[in-house]
Amino acid sequence: MNFVYSVRTPGGKLVYQYLKKPKKIPRCGQCKDKLRGIQPARPMERSRMCRRKKTVKRVYGGVLCHKCVKERYVFNILNCSYFKYLFNKHQLYVLHI
Repeated sequence: MNFVYSVRTPGGKLVYQYLKKPKKIPRCGQCKDKLRGIQPARPMERSRMCRRKKTVKRVYGGVLCHKCVKERYVFNILNCSYFKYLFNKHQLYVLHI
């Protein structure tokens, strides 16, 4: 909903000026936390912005926050069968010493 307010011009006329809708701060897709480093903008403004203002140079930049990306990496590494194998082998080696 666009709001209107009246302003007196230097010529003495009263005219309406339209307020733009507020800009939304982009949020993380997983935890809904605010994304840092991305400029808030309306969709049409965002389409005209340069790429560096719309994204962060990181995996999932502009979609997930840094905490969720780190969590996803750690989860994937711990779930990888090869790393599980190495971890268990290391545990057994430590137990025998």
